[in-house]
Order: sequence, then C-alpha cells, then structure tokens
Amino acid sequence: LYSCTCTSQPQLLVALQSIAPYLAPGGAIDHTHVCNSRAYSHATASVSGSHYAAEVYSHSRTGSSLSTSNQSWLRFHGHMASLVRSSGYAAATAHKGLPLVASRTLTSGSGLSRAADADALQHNGHNALYQAISTCNTFTQMKQVLSQHGHQLDDSGLGIALDHVSSIVKQVYNNKHDEVGGDPAFQDLLTSLSAAYMSGLQGGAMQPAAAVQLLQKFAALHFSPARNQEALQALQAALMQHVVPALQQGAQLQLMVDLVWGLGRITRKVQGLYGDMMEPVDTGLVEAMASDFGRNMHALQSRNISKLAQGLAMLNYFSWTLVSAISQAVRSRVHEFDQSSLVNVVDALSKFGASEPELYQSVAAVVRPRLFGMRANHLSSLCRSYAAIKFDNQEFMHDMSDAVQRRMSEMTSGQVSTIAWAFAVRKIEDAALYNALAMRACHIMPTFKPAALAKLIWAFGKQGYSQPLLMQRSAAEALRQLDKCSVRHMCNLLWGYARVKQFDEQLFNAVATRMKLILQDPEGRVVDHSTPGVERYLDAYDRVVERFSPEGGGPVREKVQMPGGLPPMYRDADPFSRKLFAPQNLTDFAWSVSEAGIKDPDILKLVSERCVQNIRSFSKTSLVDLAWAYGNLAEKDERLFKAIESEAEHHLSDFGPAYTSELLWSMAVVGHTPEQTFLQRVMDCSLQKWDRITSEPKWAAKTVWSLLKMDADKRVSEHPLLNHINAYIQLMQQEQQEDAAAGQGAAGAAGTGVTKVAQAGVVGSSGAS
Repeated sequence: LYSCTCTSQPQLLVALQSIAPYLAPGGAIDHTHVCNSRAYSHATASVSGSHYAAEVYSHSRTGSSLSTSNQSWLRFHGHMASLVRSSGYAAATAHKGLPLVASRTLTSGSGLSRAADADALQHNGHNALYQAISTCNTFTQMKQVLSQHGHQLDDSGLGIALDHVSSIVKQVYNNKHDEVGGDPAFQDLLTSLSAAYMSGLQGGAMQPAAAVQLLQKFAALHFSPARNQEALQALQAALMQHVVPALQQGAQLQLMVDLVWGLGRITRKVQGLYGDMMEPVDTGLVEAMASDFGRNMHALQSRNISKLAQGLAMLNYFSWTLVSAISQAVRSRVHEFDQSSLVNVVDALSKFGASEPELYQSVAAVVRPRLFGMRANHLSSLCRSYAAIKFDNQEFMHDMSDAVQRRMSEMTSGQVSTIAWAFAVRKIEDAALYNALAMRACHIMPTFKPAALAKLIWAFGKQGYSQPLLMQRSAAEALRQLDKCSVRHMCNLLWGYARVKQFDEQLFNAVATRMKLILQDPEGRVVDHSTPGVERYLDAYDRVVERFSPEGGGPVREKVQMPGGLPPMYRDADPFSRKLFAPQNLTDFAWSVSEAGIKDPDILKLVSERCVQNIRSFSKTSLVDLAWAYGNLAEKDERLFKAIESEAEHHLSDFGPAYTSELLWSMAVVGHTPEQTFLQRVMDCSLQKWDRITSEPKWAAKTVWSLLKMDADKRVSEHPLLNHINAYIQLMQQEQQEDAAAGQGAAGAAGTGVTKVAQAGVVGSSGAS
C-alpha cells in the first residue's frame, strides 16, 4: 500500500480506501458527496484524493501506527501530492483543523525528498507558531507573537496567522469589517503580514496554490496586501510571473477562478481608498487566463462560475465572449446553482449591462420558490440587479415584496434604501412595502449614511409616498450629517421632499446656505480657512484635504488624509480647475427650492452661472425643469433663458406636448422673448403634434397662451398653426357658452378675449418633474 506503484488517481483511491478501515472505525470513507453533479465528474478522483489525504494525515498525527518519521509514509505522501496537487483542494487539510504543513506538502509537488524535508523541518516550528497564536485574543498580542516567530512567516505561517485574524474578527467584532477596519492594531498587523506575503510572492519562494489561497484570505478580511497603485501593479506583475503560468500549465481552473475573485476584491478595496487618484486597472492578468475560462466553462462548478462572474465585475473587465459563455453555462445548468450563486451571478451580469432576458427569466423561475428562505442581503441584491436590467415580471416582484417584508427586521440601512430605490425606478407601486420600509428606516435612522439616506428619500419622492414620521426623522438626520453630504446627496434629498410637498424649513435653508458656499467656490468646495495659509476641505470621497504653498515657493501642493490607517498622500494642486456640476443635480436643486418657494437671488444667480457653463450637457428633461424653476419664481435671468433656448431648439422635435407647453410657459411668464427662428421651429413642431396637444386642455391652454404672450401671431403671422389656434379658441368659447347656457358655469365665464381662454391652464403646474 505504501509503495509508489500507483500511476493514476483511480489507483491511488483504491489504495487509500484500503488503508481507511485500519485507521477509522466504521469502514471505508464515503466519498459519494463529491459526485453529485456532472460538473464534478472530471475531478472526482483528485477531489476525493485530497479528502482521503486529509483523513490519512489526521490519523497519522493522532497516535495511529503511522508516523511522519516513517520513510514509506513520506514516500507515499509525496507520491500522493504529485497526483492531487492540481485539484486545488489542498486547503481541505486546513479546514479540517490540521497543521497547514499538510496543505503545503499536498501542493508542493516537488518530489519525495521535498515532502519529507518540509514535514521534518517545519512541523515543529509551525506547531509552536500555531500554539502561540492560538492564545492571542487581540491583534496587538498577535503582532507581538509574530515578532518572535517572524522567520516562520512563509506561506504556511501566513495561513495560520490570517486564519487566527479571521477568528478574532468573527468572535470579537462579529464580522463587522467596517469596525475592525478602523482599529490601528488591525491595520498594523495586516500591514506586516502583507509585507511578508509580497516578499514571498515577488521572490518566487511561494507556491502558486498558496499564493492564491492567501490572497483570498486577505480579500475575505477586506484588506488589500497592495495598499496603493504602485503596490497593486507590483502584485499583479508578481502573480503574472510566478503564479499564472503554473496554474495554466496544471490546468488548475479552480485556483484561476479564486485568483480572479481575490484580485477583484482587493482591487475594489484599493479603488475605494484612492478614488480619483486611482488609475485604471491593468487587465492583462485576466486577459492571460480568459481563453482558459472560455474553453473550460463547462467544466467549472456552478459556484465557481458565479465566483468568476463576480471577480470579472469587480475588476470591471468586460469580455463579450466570457460573458456569453457564463450566461450560456448558467442557462443550461441553472438548477445546479444554489441561491447564493444565482444571486451573485445575476448581480455581476447586471453590472455589465448584459442583455440576457432568457437567462434572467430562467433564474427568476428558479429563485422565486426560494425567496422566502433568502437572507436580507440576497433579497436586496436581487432587487438591485433586476431593477438595473429593467426586468419586467410583476408576479416575481410581488413575491419579492412579500419576502422582503418578512425579512424587514433584518434589513440594514443600505438594504432598505436599495430596495426602495429598486421598486421606484421600476415604477412598481406597493404601499404595504413602502410602509414597512418607512417603519424600518425610522427604527434604524441613526445608522443611515448620507448616500443611503438620500437614495431612500429620493425613492419615496419618486413613488409619491409621503410618510410624515419618516420625513421628519430623516430631515433631522440629514441636518445632523449635512457637512458630510455631497452635492448629489443634498439635491436628491431636497427633490424627494419637494415631490411629496414636505418642506422642512430648517433643512431647506441649511442646504441652500451650504449650496451657496459650494457654488461660489470655483472647485465646488466648502473651504475652512481657520489655519493661516491652509485651505482645508472635504473632497468627494470624504477625505480631508489640506492645500498649501510650500516654503520657499514652488507649485501649490495638497495633503490628502487617507482612510484605513494609510499614510497621507501628497499631490500637486490645480487651483485653476473649475468643477462642472452634474446637470441633473443643478436642475433638481433649482426645481426643489422653487417648489419650496425659496427665492434667493444670489443662489439663483450662482445656479444660473453653473448651468450656462455646461448647458450642452443638459437633457431635455433637465432643460424643461430648469426653465420651469425660474418661471415658477418669476426670476428672469436673460442669459440663462437664452442658453436654454439655444440648446432646446436642437431637441424640439423630440419634445412631447407637456415639455413644449412647460418650456413656452416658463419663457413667457418671465418675459423672455425668443428669437424668431426659435418661434418658427416651435410652431412647426406644434403643428405636427396639434392633435396630441389638444388632447389635454392644460397643454393646449398653456401652449396657446404662451405663443400669444410672445406675439407669435404678429412675428410669424403667416404660419398655418394660427388657423388651428383660432379654431381651437372658438371651440373653447362655444363650449363655455353652452355650459353657461345650461347653468353649468358662471354667466361671464365665456369671455370674449383670446387670452382669457388660454389662461385657463396656466396655474397648477410643476414642470417636467
């Protein structure tokens, strides 16, 4: 049994099964669980081999007749390692609570003598390290222990250390990574472990499988061993040089998927830390493995297909060939996926914007019976994904709503706002759901961050649901966190409140004051000048930035305080830059303060200046809402209305009757006189759509009143639209006379003037919004 005559994995399994009865009461080890799916059939032998190896090793370490000093055992162990190392299941020994040296031996594949040497030389030292670390309850204690055992921080030692860090995070912090990330001791410890990892990887001393497994451990801890752009590039280069070729040569698809996922997770972490200072990610490493994934997608387990899709999405790597292969694999094997894998793969594909209606329908059909058993995070993710792809299935969304309401007590602030947003963008009315969301939001209001709070109020405004208690408490919370709110957050908040006519005077005035400071600054900042010679402000990523002029002259510099315990970054400042605000944000702000009746000439002038700068980026909806906001306040800003006129002329053929009537009314009510060419173009478009315009009395009345107010009948006197206008007015007069004669209106309601009839629909409008 211990001879090296086994030349294939099946033969090895026979040998291992023969050994098992002597080691474990109850007979041979059952390995049928690895044969449940046809996707596993090609790897059954290697997977089972690893599990048997773990079992054999376990008994050899716990007093059986076998001994690690037995040369025949070591020869057998080495031969087994050469057969099973490509399976990627070496970590099975670690999960069974066995010394990681077993995992190292399984994956080394360097022959018999290396397996023997590895066990003999490292076993005692790693056990000592394991025993010392196992007594640590804090990160500080761990760092002290590792300072004494630093020479043992090879791949096995790193695995032991990272596993114990994970256990502390779970036991002490209850897996709350946001909290543990702010612990300086955690940062210091993981930084030292990262240095050991990078050193071993770049030096080529680390085994490929261990390199991938350790990368996943860092990723699971929400910590990147590469802490900046340069380090990330160095990590990718080392993986490309020392790991990827070995994985490709051994066709180790499992480890290749793990590599993509781990790299995606830590890359997203670095991007979150550095934001605008982060350059685009180099996708060369993924491209090198893309063909391997494409050819062997059928051989991947369902959870690995999902994991691969996640990794590609986190790396923002879009390959139509790979996405199609993933979609096809999911469609053909959808019943093999567990609910977590289905949720994750739909989430990834939705981020790519993949148009796969058949896939989404088939996933919905499989997921629907499982909705009531899903966790809150899965339900929230599904809502976001299906809203993003504009999935239209009312029955599915109805069941989703019921499942969400059953899990409402588990929902976090982010999940509450995501679900509210998802149903709002799909225009699915569900009062019961929004009542439940409002109650949950009020209960956990202090946990909301500005982004989640703004998304929640925007969604309630979009749906037109006014929940007084929610509006009251959310306004107070927004006021408390106002200094952390971005322009987008503030504009979404005000827009949501204005849509449901909830005007908290204190909040609206505070936002208006802050927006004035932001709009006054060329770069859109709120600057603290309390320190002489220093401009201190928060950037778009909530980082404290200090701008100063270096002693002795030179370019203006900035010191950026980095989160996560990172050292500050220094960069050249651009004091001459001018921020271009998003048109939607400027429009929403102007529309909201107009609805609230806040007429501050200084703010309106600042908004106008910013809009004129970037008017060509405005959509037709934004143009109409902006014009209405100023028209509603009777605020004539000739420069702004000329810019709106110029840009709107390009969109007039796409304007519907509502947009046309609102735009014309806004111009007319402030006394703006458009160019004759604009009037001609408006009348041409109105003539083509006259039947649609007159189908709604409000549209027709505003259009007619506005055109006559702007003297269209005199400036474009020969236009055929005027005949239709006169006929329409005569018809309206006749109907009013008939109503008056029948006693349904006041005696003088009919009137005789054209303007009086047209004015009937002037009041009570709210713009395109």
